[in-house]
Amino acid sequence: MAEASLDASEDYMRSTYNEYVERRNTLIDGLNRIEGVYAPIPMGGLSIRWLSCQSMIAINSANGI
Repeated sequence: MAEASLDASEDYMRSTYNEYVERRNTLIDGLNRIEGVYAPIPMGGLSIRWLSCQSMIAINSANGI
């Protein structure tokens, strides 16, 4: 696959990149609409690695119970 990308046109590479960015942003926007969920936009990639649901977890005591 990497070798095939060497022969791909710049227009193809750009449109493929834009498609992935649009999909990523749609997913992140949807996740961030859920109350208590925070998914930051990754600064250097297309994958979502850090997803916080911390505010959705109820902690009633120091032991977390």
